[in-house]
Amino acid sequence: MRGEYTAAIDLWSVGCIIGETITLKPLFPGKDYVHQLRLITVDEALCHPYLAPLHDIKEEHVCPMPFSFDFEQPSVTEENIKELIWRESVKFNPDPTPTH
Repeated sequence: MRGEYTAAIDLWSVGCIIGETITLKPLFPGKDYVHQLRLITVDEALCHPYLAPLHDIKEEHVCPMPFSFDFEQPSVTEENIKELIWRESVKFNPDPTPTH
């Protein structure tokens, strides 16, 4: 069953730790999984044997600048949230004048 935590996961983790200990380099550099994904370029991913069959240089365009993932970790304050909720509610009730 997918999603089950098994001893195989522990064994894989131990293997990664041993590999990092031997090479003195992180196998998966980054602060967390999002940061790790940001470090992987599309070109690197397409060179991987799993994705290589999907790679067709004639049908692919290269972005002139790196894609920004800033939207994944917004720095929203309580006041920002209140403002966003108010703006959304005005869409449904354009006259925000209190009725009581």
